[in-house]
Amino acid sequence: HEVTAFQVALPWPTTAAVAIPNDGLPALTIERSATSVTIANADSSTPMRLVIDVATGAWTSWRTAAGELLAAPLTPCFFRAPTDIDHANARNGIATTWTDCGLDHLTSTVRLIEASPLSDGSVRLRVATTLRGSPSHSLGSPDKVGAVIERESIALIYGDGEIVLDELLHIQAATPSLARVGVRLALPGTFSEVTWLGRGPHENYPDRVAGAAVGRYVSSVKDLFTNYFYPQDCG
Repeated sequence: HEVTAFQVALPWPTTAAVAIPNDGLPALTIERSATSVTIANADSSTPMRLVIDVATGAWTSWRTAAGELLAAPLTPCFFRAPTDIDHANARNGIATTWTDCGLDHLTSTVRLIEASPLSDGSVRLRVATTLRGSPSHSLGSPDKVGAVIERESIALIYGDGEIVLDELLHIQAATPSLARVGVRLALPGTFSEVTWLGRGPHENYPDRVAGAAVGRYVSSVKDLFTNYFYPQDCG
């Protein structure tokens, strides 16, 4: 039984991440239509095909040699199920501010979709959208202001299907805390193993961060689930 543990960050400099070289990988092509932008290669050994919906800016299909990787479109996500603490103090809870500014029902408008071929055969994909929240006026407060989120998604796409994604966000929302900032990625159920570098292996919480050690961990999706009676801020 481990009684205590200690980790310390070492003062060693690290090098910044560099772009993945595309040498020897299949060159990608870009096809545009009235409804979609498709980035693909014709190599049978490392097939790759990414489809972006022009109307929404969402990735609707991402196929590699492993098959279809998306069970649903890749979309931005700024909401989650509130916990009991989020709901605390009735109308004074943080969860109320999320719904007051409409983070639970954002609408998206596409400002720009730009796919540019690079000299090494890879493609730079830039998608800019504006997400707006409709404020909740259910309790007779017409002065509430909906959230406005300016999002720019920049992806470097390589011939073997690897994608490096950067999300740039400018958020205006009348709330002291955001429920979530990220994207929702739905994978087919055949993917059953998770590997991550970070804290673990068990669940953690913001007020006991060091209770989970930093490391590289592997788990099944099933084992990551904890059957709480009420949603919790973990996982």
